Amino acid sequence: MSPQSKTGRAPGAGPELLAPAGGPEAAHAALRYGADAVYIGLSR
Repeated sequence: MSPQSKTGRAPGAGPELLAPAGGPEAAHAALRYGADAVYIGLSR
């Protein structure tokens, strides 16, 4: 079994694409078009 980071990716696997998303539709689109992860900010 190969070592993995907390993200489940093998070390040296290359950069991870993280995309901002303004809402659920944007998050789904980012993942559909190749983002490995998305981040969404919440209003207070």
